[in-house]
Amino acid sequence: MTPIGPTTSSRASRPVDAGDLVATIAGLLLLAAGMVWRAWTGLWVSAVSGRCGDLVSACNDEVIAIGTAIAVVAPLVLWFAALVVAIVRLAKRRAAWWVAPAAFVVAIIVQYGGAAVAQLGVQPGPRPAWSSEQPGACRPAPDDPYRCTEYRRW
Repeated sequence: MTPIGPTTSSRASRPVDAGDLVATIAGLLLLAAGMVWRAWTGLWVSAVSGRCGDLVSACNDEVIAIGTAIAVVAPLVLWFAALVVAIVRLAKRRAAWWVAPAAFVVAIIVQYGGAAVAQLGVQPGPRPAWSSEQPGACRPAPDDPYRCTEYRRW
């Protein structure tokens, strides 16, 4: 039986670039540490819910949770995707050194996107009117509504 196609593999004809292999492995190891760090910092996205209270009219916990999940999970998913892409490119004898830095940049962009989604869950509302009956109430200054001129003591 006669084989169909070329008799020599194009992969076997190209030599392995040792520098690319070392750079890719080092980049993926550094990327693993960087992505774990990015995932941990993604947990801080949930801190936007700290603005929910007297000065905020509506907080959507589901939107905040979705944005936080994007910021936490996306770096880990991108690391796995970068690992797969790098292995495939190395198997095809193509340059793969650029995969890890590119994945890290994409992770930063996606994490900021997750933070933006979480921010959508916090909609600012009207500032409550000053009342001397409220404990700890602040009377706003006439020139700056966020500066207090008087506090009600309890």
